Amino acid sequence: MSDKWYVIKVGEENRKNKPWLGNYLVQVYVDNLEETIIEYGDTTVLVTPSKEVAYGTKRVLDEQLRKQGN
Repeated sequence: MSDKWYVIKVGEENRKNKPWLGNYLVQVYVDNLEETIIEYGDTTVLVTPSKEVAYGTKRVLDEQLRKQGN
């Protein structure tokens, strides 16, 4: 079985409580992940079988936020 990698946009409340998470995170699928994402007010941005694609997407999204902040 191949893994599913999630790129998740961390919700505002979750960022306040856990600032080390950052704005986006990459998470390999675990049981009940979708429910946890919803529970914490986060948003799924991408689901991919490729770890490299997930981390590349996160890098691009973080860079876009950085540029918007300047």
